[in-house]
Amino acid sequence: MMAFEMIEKYRIYHCESGDIKKTDNIEEGSWLFETDTRNRYFFNGTTWVPFSDTISQIPTDEKSITNLVTVDDTAGGTLIVSASNDRIRLIIQNQDTQPVLLSFGEDTSTTSFSLVLSGASGVRTGDGGSFTTEAWKGQLKGLAETGSTIVSVFEEVV
Repeated sequence: MMAFEMIEKYRIYHCESGDIKKTDNIEEGSWLFETDTRNRYFFNGTTWVPFSDTISQIPTDEKSITNLVTVDDTAGGTLIVSASNDRIRLIIQNQDTQPVLLSFGEDTSTTSFSLVLSGASGVRTGDGGSFTTEAWKGQLKGLAETGSTIVSVFEEVV
């Protein structure tokens, strides 16, 4: 078994299915990934609630949205998040094994991108590259080198 632990400071936790899922001092809207089963959970303020890939948006409160976005290798990139002047914080984390190329406000290609989110050690292990900003208000696009990958998006607005 692995310990129940928070990945960085971004309210994304991981553990194995047999571990006790703590609920004390966990912020509402946090995510949990079981590394052995790949099950995902969302903390509703009281308990960990499972959710499936079919859920695309989970409102954590009136001022934040958590998304899972599939980023593929389509020319120009996939829109990960639209521009918003109301945004006060944005966190993107790669939840798959291949890198994701990100660009700010323009199309993404393998030769034109702003930064790279490194791949995770496994699918939804919670250790993929992440990006956090409290300044960027524009759109963000991503590109998978081949096929598709998944990123988690947490956007907090005023």
